[in-house]
Amino acid sequence: MPRRLGALFAAVVLLAVVAVVAPGLMNRAEAAPTARLTFVSQVQGAGNPSPQFTLTATGNTSVLSSSLTGNGVAPSISAEPGTYILSRSAVVGFPPPQWDCQGQGGSFNQQTATLTLSDSATMTCTARSDFRTGRLLLSKQFSGINPQDAVRPDLNNANNLTFTVVYNCGFGDVSVTIRGLQNLDTQPIPHGASCTVKELTPDPAQLKPGYYWTDPVYSTLPVTIDAINAPTRVTITNGITQTPPVLPTGTITVTATVTSAI
Repeated sequence: MPRRLGALFAAVVLLAVVAVVAPGLMNRAEAAPTARLTFVSQVQGAGNPSPQFTLTATGNTSVLSSSLTGNGVAPSISAEPGTYILSRSAVVGFPPPQWDCQGQGGSFNQQTATLTLSDSATMTCTARSDFRTGRLLLSKQFSGINPQDAVRPDLNNANNLTFTVVYNCGFGDVSVTIRGLQNLDTQPIPHGASCTVKELTPDPAQLKPGYYWTDPVYSTLPVTIDAINAPTRVTITNGITQTPPVLPTGTITVTATVTSAI
């Protein structure tokens, strides 16, 4: 009997401990530490319609993001305390933004765009950038035979050779003429635009008889316009040879129909 009473007493004590401790555990779970983060977008020269940006804070265990059109303030976001890397989606015409974070209970490293949120921090992070343009620099080179030896006599020298180049940076084809070894600086092109370049076949009559153009060779294509480190260069190398080009071969089929005149 005493043994049973002892066991019963132990069970009662255990239940009492659970009754006291459990609410504390539940309250702790409900009161998990949180912070608040607000994104702001500020841009200049966005045009109409304004582009849409996605502002993102990437942490070890969570990713926070807000989408904003042009200039605007996003609704506040609940965030876990911790360290986050800030970034913004790439939009043609806008270089990476300058970030600035202000508020309570947080710290910000502008050089690394790193935000640290403590428990109950309230921070506002602003991404600022302006619309920027760069240029495409088309540069000419020659390989093989010296063009001075191959150019037609009446053209006098290689600087009078002309080449037609077509570039497209997402806004339609643009045709330009390059003369000799001169470089050509294009019209302004929005930062971040991807450009392709193609040279049309040069006029073979610009060379003396017995000299021929080879296919042009390009530096890396496509290229992306960089308004920060402008201009963005594309080099086109034209070769000259005395080996006649190999003409394409094919088969011609001739069908004849004979009709009697009788």
